[in-house]
Amino acid sequence: MNRRPLPFSAAVLVGVVGPFAFAVVHLVNAVTLESRLLDMDRENNLPTWFSSSLFLLAAVACLGAAGQAERRTGRLGWLVVALLSFAFSVDEVASVHEEAGRRLGAETTLSVAQPLAAVTVLVLLLVVAHAVGAPARRPLRLAGGVLLASQVTATVAGLLVDGTGRFLLETAEDTTEMLTATALLAAALVGAGVRLDLRPSSVGHELRSWAAARDAEPAEPVHAWRS
Repeated sequence: MNRRPLPFSAAVLVGVVGPFAFAVVHLVNAVTLESRLLDMDRENNLPTWFSSSLFLLAAVACLGAAGQAERRTGRLGWLVVALLSFAFSVDEVASVHEEAGRRLGAETTLSVAQPLAAVTVLVLLLVVAHAVGAPARRPLRLAGGVLLASQVTATVAGLLVDGTGRFLLETAEDTTEMLTATALLAAALVGAGVRLDLRPSSVGHELRSWAAARDAEPAEPVHAWRS
């Protein structure tokens, strides 16, 4: 693998502009939005909006995968995943399960309702993974496993941990939700026939292939201007 030094401009961008932009976002968030935009202990913040967008994209991609499915079971499976993804997207912005938790009680919600819902979704994803075929099977299983880990993290954060530890676990929960949405989106894209190659070497290979194809194209003739 060829190694190249990091350009000075890139170093400045990463080392100076990045932290400055991060500080500006925090300042604006604190002054104008009462720290809500980046507060991991609230809904309707930047991380949940991002997760909601990912789940919505996954739902749309699942509809495309359903249209490409050859078997009826595959089409039905992708429609189920599309419905689940859309429900997750709505829940992220509408705080549906938080409102249900207030009515049921925090302890009942965290120790019974949410883990039971996560296990149910995991079983559905495993059944769908078996129905849709090999290419999308692994990311669907991964999505179910990460979702279950997210709910376990939420239970531990809500019932057993306080202070900084709770904040870290809530951050981990939001991160695993993003990973779940990403895995569902990847599975749907594969199911729709999109070729995904996520190996680090594949990016360089694609760039080299593009450069070779560009160099192989015949040069356009240069016409001299006549006065």
